[in-house]
Amino acid sequence: MILSSMSYDRLSTNDPDKDYKTIINNTMAFLCERQMTLENNPIKVSIDTIWKQELNVFQDRSDIISKLKRFQTESNFIEISGDNISLTQSGINHCRERQ
Repeated sequence: MILSSMSYDRLSTNDPDKDYKTIINNTMAFLCERQMTLENNPIKVSIDTIWKQELNVFQDRSDIISKLKRFQTESNFIEISGDNISLTQSGINHCRERQ
């Protein structure tokens, strides 16, 4: 599994595999932090908020979204609905395990 920790990775745009891992790790760290703050209340965050705050080195929003959709399919930890992203119950459980 990509998610070795719930800490933020450094951003790089020269290695597609590293970029994928960075986008996923930073997004999950962001969502987990928010989820743990709100405890049992489900969260829904704009993808643009995460892009601006955590992934701003990446210029191509559509590339970020395609990587997030790939991760959604592979992991079932996130759900993308329109321009928003949220954690599934599996994602919430993952965050709790990593805490």
